[in-house]
Amino acid sequence: MNYFAHMSANDIILIVISGLGVVHGLFLAIFLWVYTKGNQLANKLLSALLVVLSFRVGKSVFLEFTDIDVKLIFIGLSAIMAIGPMYSIDRELLAVHSLVAAMQF
Repeated sequence: MNYFAHMSANDIILIVISGLGVVHGLFLAIFLWVYTKGNQLANKLLSALLVVLSFRVGKSVFLEFTDIDVKLIFIGLSAIMAIGPMYSIDRELLAVHSLVAAMQF
């Protein structure tokens, strides 16, 4: 049974572009996590934020085109709630890190 047979071309394009965005976000998150040059704290924080955002986008696309378990919906909602605090923590830690780095010179 072909899953894409009953979908319109717009739906297929949406799935492909959104899927590429999720894969790109996860790839960049993995790259930033293992990259050792530059500001490692900033790289790790941005990596964590990218994982949460990629999960959120992927869950939304998956929810739109399939029947999904209620538990996964609530995991996606928790990802929404994690984005705001992660962004605030990222900004605060990077400000502290840059202040400490400036004091060392």
